[in-house]
Amino acid sequence: MPCRLIVLMGLILVASPLPSQTTWYVDQAAPPPWSGTMAEPYPNIQLAIAAASSGDTIMVALGNYGGLITFANKALTLIGTQGKAVTKIRGSASFGNSELIILNNGPGVSRVQGFTFDAGAGMTMTVKTGNTSVEFLNCDFSSKGIEIQQSIASLSIDGAVFDGATISGVWANSAFLPGSIVIKNSEFKNALVGDPFNYVVRVRGSMLAVDNCDFHDNGNALWSDATSVTITNSDFTQNVRACSLPRVATISDSNFTNCNHAILPGLALEVEDCAFAGGSAIIPGPSTSNSSAALCRFSGCTIANYASNEALFGITTGNNLVLESCRIEQVTNPHLVYANGALTMVGCILAASSCSLQPGGPIMIDSCSFIDNMPIYGPLIIAGQAATIRNSILRGGNMNFVLGVAVLEHCNVEGGWSGPGGSNVDVDPLFVDPANGDYHLQAGSPMVDAGGRQPSAISPTTDIDGDARPIGRFADVGADEFDSGPFALAGTDDDIALAAWIDGQRVNGLGGAVTGGDLVTVAIESPTGALLGTPVWLYGELFATGGSPILPSGHPAIHMNLMAADLLFDPVLATTLPGWSFGLPATVLWLGGPVPYGFAGNSYRLQAFTLSPIVSNGWYGATEAVDLDHF
Repeated sequence: MPCRLIVLMGLILVASPLPSQTTWYVDQAAPPPWSGTMAEPYPNIQLAIAAASSGDTIMVALGNYGGLITFANKALTLIGTQGKAVTKIRGSASFGNSELIILNNGPGVSRVQGFTFDAGAGMTMTVKTGNTSVEFLNCDFSSKGIEIQQSIASLSIDGAVFDGATISGVWANSAFLPGSIVIKNSEFKNALVGDPFNYVVRVRGSMLAVDNCDFHDNGNALWSDATSVTITNSDFTQNVRACSLPRVATISDSNFTNCNHAILPGLALEVEDCAFAGGSAIIPGPSTSNSSAALCRFSGCTIANYASNEALFGITTGNNLVLESCRIEQVTNPHLVYANGALTMVGCILAASSCSLQPGGPIMIDSCSFIDNMPIYGPLIIAGQAATIRNSILRGGNMNFVLGVAVLEHCNVEGGWSGPGGSNVDVDPLFVDPANGDYHLQAGSPMVDAGGRQPSAISPTTDIDGDARPIGRFADVGADEFDSGPFALAGTDDDIALAAWIDGQRVNGLGGAVTGGDLVTVAIESPTGALLGTPVWLYGELFATGGSPILPSGHPAIHMNLMAADLLFDPVLATTLPGWSFGLPATVLWLGGPVPYGFAGNSYRLQAFTLSPIVSNGWYGATEAVDLDHF
């Protein structure tokens, strides 16, 4: 417990111990006496640390404070009360040390908030950590950064600015393996320019999470061989290399702009909803990549305006590349893909580009649109091994679409396709505005519902916009699934009534049990006459007794194919209208095709019937005019 020594008239009096305190105060302009209280703050930070115990807080007034500062094996909170702009910790080599602050507390969490660290000439590092847990909040670092010298449980950096670093801003010594590292809301800029070897952030450990950070105008931005790396909501602009990730990494909702090389992958890479623009390559070729990855997957990404002699995805030997719902435009690199692994493309658009696809492994393409491409090397798709292309549009450009062994099914190929496959056409797909890059399908497009009747192993469940597919009877051809929006019958629920019988016995609104071979009869009327002559689809869903629909939500289990324009011809014959009868088969008829759900010997509930209008050549669920009271 701290004591104060007072000298009075030649006598030495020992004052009683000061009360225990957990908050200490520092002000470099404070005159003596110094006790660390608000009224008598210490003149430097180290005096406060010496007086403090683990768990205490030190409040530092504005000013310039000299290093070296060490936490002396204590877990403390150090706060610049007036913020980093006016509260600085400075040093130089003349101090006889190379660090400004050493956080070497024992168990607990040390926090540093609201400081600018200015290392000065001749110093190698600003901060050294070797703690159980360390947090930096709203701090700025000049030409030096944070060095991790010992194994730690966690490091958190929030709201920091690293400007002009000549060595790594955050650096984990390769001799030590830190625990989890979280970097968020921070900026790394103007660092390591001209340095081809180092990275602004270079860390090891069990986990690295980067969120809402901005890396711009640097040499190489981020390297980590942490077991798990997650990057979210971050921007990488004007970096030579943005990310080098030798192990497992996930990147989402981030932007890569004018980076020479965006990502050097390692064991596995998942990239979701990111934007790539400019630069030389997203994944450079083998000479600059890490060890081979098992899988690199890009989903929901936009890629545009690349121009170099490199392949956009120059994956190393053994890598497999998956592109899902990606939009790729204005790429003048000679190859979109040049690799020895397999390529899978699902629901993508490749337009107005001059690149070829040339993986060494098998090619699988489903529901893609290749529009107005002029590949430098001639063919758009160069198949070294077998290629399977389904439900896709290949039109415009040099019309030299495929070289090698390929099977095309349910595709729209300008100039036609005479090779293996079937159900291919050569027709105008009726895009909305292809001259301006709008490759959505118009109403009445021959591509609507023209896809394969049976989905493949890679058939997408959403289109490039995230809309569900199929919306109609079958999937559309190309990357877009036509959606005319919600449709409803005119009128209200009172304008339509349904009645149903199973083997001649009327069933109520709770449904009735049915088995394979049962005869179901449906009667429909319009009590008000408002819907007379309206064309409709009629469909039902089957539920296992006490369970959920046996087919995915939103898809009817039985499709009854009612299209008569005069279906609702008598508003008063609800119990005598013949309606439409069908025999329930052993396998369900779903949207006109067999679905492998058997009914023989099983009991199911016929839960509901719904009416919806016919639009184009698809069906759309009604949001009105459904009355189950009579069912």
